[in-house]
Amino acid sequence: MTDKGKAEIEQIADDIIGIKPDVIITSSLTRCKESLEIVLKKLESDESFTKNIELVESKAVRGICHGAWEGKNKEELIGEDLLTWFAKWNSYVFAKSPGGESLAEVIIRASEFLDFIDKNYPSKRVLLIGHGSFSWALTVLLRVYPDPSHNDYSIKYGALKKLY
Repeated sequence: MTDKGKAEIEQIADDIIGIKPDVIITSSLTRCKESLEIVLKKLESDESFTKNIELVESKAVRGICHGAWEGKNKEELIGEDLLTWFAKWNSYVFAKSPGGESLAEVIIRASEFLDFIDKNYPSKRVLLIGHGSFSWALTVLLRVYPDPSHNDYSIKYGALKKLY
């Protein structure tokens, strides 16, 4: 994680103290685990912090899986495979790289994750530390089922957002 990223998480962590989460669910990937450590240090520095927070690692909150393209840069992807891929899909929401998943599949994963939260953590304050495309999928789902008491469902990268 960059110094800028760490500073942003530290700033967000100040706001998390007021939420007092019961459960923190994080991706097992490095950047999210580093974010979790920053959040936990901030929470532990608060006098009202209790050590009863349940910590859960979940693959469900990871970003989109790019399959065979994972870890490759644009230059490595330019070629016949990429052109074939673009020609095959008329909508980026349903497109997926070889062995990867589509944004539509991430939306399904996010929907299943919300069902998991409802079933396993009713009436709990759940903090999610996840990835961009997963946050985007949550935004899509929340726009489909809007709560009339809120009018802003966008989730910005590196942001703290109360969902419901």
